[in-house]
Amino acid sequence: MKKNLFRSLFAGAMCLMLTGVSFAGEIKKEVTLTKDMTVNGVVLKKGNYKVKFDEKTGDFIMSQGKNEVLRTKAAIQGRQSKTYRTEIHQTAKDGGFELKGFAFEGSDQNVVINQGVAAQPNQ
Repeated sequence: MKKNLFRSLFAGAMCLMLTGVSFAGEIKKEVTLTKDMTVNGVVLKKGNYKVKFDEKTGDFIMSQGKNEVLRTKAAIQGRQSKTYRTEIHQTAKDGGFELKGFAFEGSDQNVVINQGVAAQPNQ
């Protein structure tokens, strides 16, 4: 089980390309998903996304171009140490992958997507 979790985290890190970290209330990133994933039941097809997280409101938004494709809630969670590479936290579910959160390179915090919170696909 631990081996699968490690492989999943490593594969997730390889799946995303993220640039620029700032945890001053709002995080904005560009993400490339190399495989399909779900977030609280919403399917995210592989491709390029803009990620926005507002720490004050807890809003987590993913968009493609000008179209918002996902809006849900997330939170910041501390880590014991800084990560040396960007990680994606995911689990295998129903033959696919469910996105759980991110740890950005150089940060000692995780962005954790609230599970069970209704995600709104907006296309």
